[in-house]
Amino acid sequence: RAQPKRLQTLGFPEELERQLRKMANEAKTVIEETGANVLFLIFGFLEFTEGRTDGKTLVAPLIAVPVTLRKSGVVDPMARTYEYVVEFNGEDVTANSTLAEKLRADHALQLPEWDNDDGPESYFLKVDPLARGRQGWRVRRQLTLGMLSFGKLAIWADLDVRRSSSLLKNGLL
Repeated sequence: RAQPKRLQTLGFPEELERQLRKMANEAKTVIEETGANVLFLIFGFLEFTEGRTDGKTLVAPLIAVPVTLRKSGVVDPMARTYEYVVEFNGEDVTANSTLAEKLRADHALQLPEWDNDDGPESYFLKVDPLARGRQGWRVRRQLTLGMLSFGKLAIWADLDVRRSSSLLKNGLL
């Protein structure tokens, strides 16, 4: 049963503990090796289809909340597995900039800006009009813990000639 400050999951306790231990270790390793956090609590997804993928359904995160994951040291007496704690790490909460670029480039659509005063539902209400009227498009109101990397999009933005026209003047390019 769900209790305050606890999340109910669909996984069996032993499998869930194994997955959480692996995820916590991988996230810690990435931070140690790159200095970048890749672990996020993801609020909501945009489900959409694209003609060029033969109607294949794609699902992309909407809001990414940077978090840390750690074993609490407390053993659940019923499941006999460790409990894990998910905590906000203080970095910026963001909308999915990779999705925003894809929607702009492929569909000429503008993903709404994330406002820190917005809650997830108010942001979903801003995104809903993008999906409305498009077959196979909808906003999924789900919560997921996962690893996301936005590092390559920053490089992509740096190489955008519309933002930095001096790139075209460089003889090496």
